[in-house]
Amino acid sequence: MKARVAIGIDIGGTNTKLALVTNDGMLRGARSFKTQDYPDFPHYLAELTKQINELIEFKKTSSLADTPIAGIGVGAPNANWNNGCIVSPVNLKWGKVDIAHQLEAATGLPVELDNDANTAAIGEALFGVAKGVRDFVLVTLGTGVGTGIFAEGIIIRSENGKAGEGGHIVVQKDGRLCGCGGKGHLEIYASSTGVEMTAQEIFGKKVTAKEISELYKKGDALAEKVVDQTAEWLGLGLSTMAAVLNPSLFVIAGGVSQISEDFDKRVQHWLDQYAFKAIRHEARVKTTSTNQETGSVLGAAALILHSKS
Repeated sequence: MKARVAIGIDIGGTNTKLALVTNDGMLRGARSFKTQDYPDFPHYLAELTKQINELIEFKKTSSLADTPIAGIGVGAPNANWNNGCIVSPVNLKWGKVDIAHQLEAATGLPVELDNDANTAAIGEALFGVAKGVRDFVLVTLGTGVGTGIFAEGIIIRSENGKAGEGGHIVVQKDGRLCGCGGKGHLEIYASSTGVEMTAQEIFGKKVTAKEISELYKKGDALAEKVVDQTAEWLGLGLSTMAAVLNPSLFVIAGGVSQISEDFDKRVQHWLDQYAFKAIRHEARVKTTSTNQETGSVLGAAALILHSKS
């Protein structure tokens, strides 16, 4: 296979990560900066362009110097693959921004943009535990909850580019207020924010998701209750997805997927409890095999490497 390289960019609600990625899944020159330091999009775009240019300069002095950059892949919340725009992401107050075309103009490189969960799913299909699996759902559990769907080997986007918003399945009527303005959505129960809200209810005080994970490892009974409650909410949400999509695999990724070493098994238990009887036990739950820190960047670059392979 001829060596190829792309720039992968993951725009998260907290951090933006980017790196050079080769077509065999190796990352070079990885770097990051705080997304929230640039609430004004023009200033954010200027910083992102600066970081990309520094990455291109790094490449010139590396072993990839003679390998052309195929393009830039960008994963972001509320991104629309059809038009290259990010549209009013819940955790970023930018409104609608045409980031793909602006980045192309700033860098001279072709840019592919997609929802961050879709890019993660493409990365999982190329490099992760879903390699060779035709029907699976990638579920990202971070600041929010996103889903990327592969059906019969094809990433599902829809005409309007918004397919796969599994984080906004209702799991509790008139439940917690989601960041999108709706109530009872899976996102507000299975995200890091959701974990902390559950912890507040169980502990009676503020406890971070990271602290819950640390307490769980020490055998704390209340932390175990938080972990299992979160797993139950997620299993319930996945049971709805399973009834509609009948995937053979759910891949969970993001910080919450690491809250306990057996979290995927706990989610599997609750999925099987709630699943439609005819498909019960058909969908496996696995934790992503890609690095939690770099997997999102790998997936973003896969948007270019996948489409041009």
